Amino acid sequence: MRIATTRRRGPSALRAIPLACGILAAVGGMMTNPARAQFTIDEAESEGAPTGAEELVEEVDEGDWERPRILVVRAPRTPDRLLRSLGELIEPVGEVLSWREFERDARRRGLAPTADSTLETLLPDRDITLVILVSRRVVRRQPVIRLSYREGHFGTPLLTEVHPISGDTIPEQIAERIQAEAILAVTALTRPTTPQEMARDNPRGPAPEAGAAVRFIVSAGAGVGTRGFRGPLSAGAVRLETSLFPSALMSIRTRYEPTARGQLTFYGELAYMTSIGLETIDTRIDGSTRETSSRSQRLDLAVGLGWRFGNRETATSLRLWLGWGSRIFDTEAPVSLPDYSLGGPTLSVRVTIPLGSLKYRLTLGPLAEWVFPIGDGLQTASPDPGWAFGGTASLRIDVTTAWAVEGLYRESHASLGARLGDIVDVERYGTLNLIYEP
Repeated sequence: MRIATTRRRGPSALRAIPLACGILAAVGGMMTNPARAQFTIDEAESEGAPTGAEELVEEVDEGDWERPRILVVRAPRTPDRLLRSLGELIEPVGEVLSWREFERDARRRGLAPTADSTLETLLPDRDITLVILVSRRVVRRQPVIRLSYREGHFGTPLLTEVHPISGDTIPEQIAERIQAEAILAVTALTRPTTPQEMARDNPRGPAPEAGAAVRFIVSAGAGVGTRGFRGPLSAGAVRLETSLFPSALMSIRTRYEPTARGQLTFYGELAYMTSIGLETIDTRIDGSTRETSSRSQRLDLAVGLGWRFGNRETATSLRLWLGWGSRIFDTEAPVSLPDYSLGGPTLSVRVTIPLGSLKYRLTLGPLAEWVFPIGDGLQTASPDPGWAFGGTASLRIDVTTAWAVEGLYRESHASLGARLGDIVDVERYGTLNLIYEP
């Protein structure tokens, strides 16, 4: 059965609530005697009587139709298997939206996804027809599924039904009842043209304003990297070129939103990258070689300002980062290339582009650093402060509401003028990271 709503002006969703409750109550009685309900429908069709759906199709241009949007929100400890079964069951009724994005938005603000205040705050700008709150309970040793049907703009209750189930499986007869409830709930609700009309008719007034939100994000990963150096030192021209070496990344980031889910965001980040098991071979003037353990490291501390170009979270965002970065190379034993460190202020601009939804996010951007030697590792070359230029690219995929994976690549080329010639330092890191964002 195809269900469609139209953009044609009709009664508001709140005015349709009494009608919806009446229809659903009537159907509740009909479902106790499904044979009689089927007979009545067949009899009407056999007499050629037009149905309400046929009249609607005749009056409304098919190009104006749009599929109803249904959001299913689960209560804590509701099994994923039960939620998937319910989604498949009501898929013919309308477009079933992902509950993960809604739950993630609610938890970012410290709200319970199924609370009335959460629905009033998050629903108005989502263009949803019907919300179904789902929970699984056990009543006198009998598992039951509790469904609360809500209007899609502010979460106004329409109907609550409790059905017995078998473990985490919905029996066929119960599935037919649930589908009938969803069909009639969608049929009874007519969306207003704008959310402002809904707010005008809502007796509880507009949704409460969003407050501030603070989140902490932890990520860790592993990958590969390379490090290069060349420059004139007191012992002569020194050159370092590494092959790919294993690397690791760890970072902690805090995110502050003055208005939760708003366009403005402030960031703070501490990130550390290091090589793992790097071995270097030092070739000396006399032709002898010496192999020693070495380490290539990078440490960044930065603050950032972010702006999203639109109210929806799927809009493109721009972030500006200012901070301090340091790149370090050291060895366990003395070699021709002494231990050294380059550091200084950093500037990075990053653009984040959601790819269709918040589940996939592509981030790109250039970075610049003003670098100078830290310590006396390169003092024999008398280097002057210089510049480093590079960029970062990452692709993030959200796996659950709290966990995500990210592929990250970073490259930077530093150049410093010196008394005997230019000093060049190049670093490259590529990692696959696991992100925890509660």
